[in-house]
Amino acid sequence: MLRKLLLTALIFCAGWSFGERPQILCTGTMSGAKGAVAVIDGDVYRANDTVAGYQVISITDRGVNVRYLEDGSEHFVMVSSGAALRAETQNDPAATKEGKTKAAKNEPQTQPLGMDKKLLISLSLLGLGMLISTISSIWFLVVSFKESVWWGLGCLFIPLIPLIFLIKYWYEAKRPFGLMVLGNLLIFGAVFMAPEFFEQYSACYSY
Repeated sequence: MLRKLLLTALIFCAGWSFGERPQILCTGTMSGAKGAVAVIDGDVYRANDTVAGYQVISITDRGVNVRYLEDGSEHFVMVSSGAALRAETQNDPAATKEGKTKAAKNEPQTQPLGMDKKLLISLSLLGLGMLISTISSIWFLVVSFKESVWWGLGCLFIPLIPLIFLIKYWYEAKRPFGLMVLGNLLIFGAVFMAPEFFEQYSACYSY
């Protein structure tokens, strides 16, 4: 059972890694005399231009609409907060150049394209890890209660007793313990894949 769960998790992660689309990051948009432009990955692009396998459909103050040429799917890449710039003097090349420099130097604050998919995978791994950890904990308690009621109560209420029970009855407790380790690894992997989300989540509940 442990081998099947580990193999399923590895196949799931491998399928996500090989099927991920290229990521692009928009750091600013500008409107000038010749139309709107967007700063994507440090270069300037206009509508109908192609970047990293995506075609720019339209450019707004909030971001860029792009189409992935391989499968035709459309996506919206949000611009960094405060990086959307509009040149007040449309015929002034200096203003356009200054706006481009500010947009390129602005620190990105939005998530790159593909982060939603990564967050979905992370939450899926988190749910699977929590489910496996819960099942393994219940299994460990069942094994301890089978030895004696006192062992079971000790594992349930006294912190160090589960470790002592694991060492003393390793043969009986190694399976639920291994499953518990797998669940914790999946949880740590989920947090590692999307640390920004979990930092924001913990910050919301720290007040």
